Amino acid sequence: MNASDLMQKNFVSIDVESTAAELIGHLEKAKTTYALVFDGKKYLGLVTKKWLLTTRVDPDVMKLKNLIKKRNKSKTPFYVPKLSAGTSLKEIVRLLATSDVRALPVVEHMAGEKNNKFEKIRGVVDSITVLDAIKQEYSKVPASK
Repeated sequence: MNASDLMQKNFVSIDVESTAAELIGHLEKAKTTYALVFDGKKYLGLVTKKWLLTTRVDPDVMKLKNLIKKRNKSKTPFYVPKLSAGTSLKEIVRLLATSDVRALPVVEHMAGEKNNKFEKIRGVVDSITVLDAIKQEYSKVPASK
């Protein structure tokens, strides 16, 4: 089982010029705790509701681009590990555990204009999906005394 088997193609994405309040609204509407932040089509990173709620900012005024700067200076990085479609379940579990986030983006490296490479987000693997996969994987293992 790998990232392409586990990824979800529906995820919350938001522009870096949006306010924190707009992001919280999108997260509430989608009933999720994370969103991918973009500057136009360029992927910048992942932000979680937990981090937003523990920072002392005015969500109506603070733009995500300023939160990114603030977060980069703090102990919690804005950039989280990225997965490729072939990343194994074992590696996904390790990255989720060490990065202190509940979701990881699955990226594909693409060739753009003038041989400029860019990353296309194919989907997101979240911790709930990973736990379900582990549960299915080990449901066939018999328990012994």
